[in-house]
Formats: sequence, C-alpha cells, structure tokens
Amino acid sequence: MRIFSVKFTILAIGMLFTTLSYGRSSHVWRWYSDHQITFSYPTFIYDAPVSQSERATEEYKIFEVIDIKKKHTDSVDAVTVCKDEIKKCASMEGFDKPYWLEEASGRLIVFNPTEIAMSYKNNFGAGYEVFPLCEWVDSHGISSQYGGQCYVILVSNGKKTISFNFLLGENVGVRLLHKRYQKQIDMYRRIAESAR
Repeated sequence: MRIFSVKFTILAIGMLFTTLSYGRSSHVWRWYSDHQITFSYPTFIYDAPVSQSERATEEYKIFEVIDIKKKHTDSVDAVTVCKDEIKKCASMEGFDKPYWLEEASGRLIVFNPTEIAMSYKNNFGAGYEVFPLCEWVDSHGISSQYGGQCYVILVSNGKKTISFNFLLGENVGVRLLHKRYQKQIDMYRRIAESAR
C-alpha cells in the first residue's frame, strides 16, 4: 500500500510540474500570423513581429519581409516569405533576402558565397542552414563587419520559401559555436519548425 502511495505522489508531482511548465511556456510564446505566414515566437526575447511589406502591392503578394526586434537591444532578426520554390525565389531581384543565385554558375548562395550550407529539414519543408559571420557591435559601440555570429535557416515546401535570419551573438569561432549558442539555436529551430 505504501509503494502505491509513493508512486501516486511521484506521478502527481510529475503531472503538476508538466502542467505548470506547459502553462508557463504557452504564456511566453505567441503566434504571429498574416496572409503569407504563421509562426510562433518567444515574447520574452522579441517584441511583436512587424511586416515591412504592409503596402498591398503586387510584390507583397509574392514576397514579404517581417522584422522581429529583440527586446532591450537594437538587434532585429528577420523572416522572409516568398510564394514560390527556392530557385525561383532566389532568382528574384530587388527583394531583401539572405539567399540568391550566383550569376555565373546558377549556384544557390545562402548569406555569403563562402558559407557551407548544410541540409536542413523540418515540418514545413527542406532546405539549408548556415552559420555565417555577420556584423557585430560590441559593448563599447565598436562595429566589426565579421565580429558577430548569425544563423540562417532557408526552407521550402515547393510552393513557398521561408528564410529566418537570426543574430546569435559575438563570433566565438567554429569550435565553440554549438557549445556557446546551442540553447539559442534550439530556440530558433523551434521558431522555424512552427512556420506554416
């Protein structure tokens, strides 16, 4: 009888912890949705996302940029949405996106021609992820073109292509990248995974 009581108590505590954790996490993640995309984002990191393509133009119907500003900083991450497959979206000029087709070879470039794109797949579709160096401003206000570490996810389901461009933080080098930023990478993958 006592073993049953202990098992029941442990089960009840576990269920309570799970319920509290789920309830807490559901309060700090919200959904952004417009006519092009839906995704969830953590409200403890970001202000509400803002579409930079609010004008109802022909271009807005096929391409959109959404800024998601980090709280307490000037840092802004971005989401792009293009209503086509990767190669066609990459060939479109005049849109602010972190990918394009190399003119001479027709090769898909993600963020920078020297970046190594790794295959990436989630519920939305398949594509690539890269960890490029990017601009960084240190605590003294000194800017460095390659002092920061970014993370870019590019996925497509054949009808729509989505890119996420995130700033991880200061460049720490390849060997320390995952050790230092794994929690952020997991959070950013969760955002990308939620996209519809």
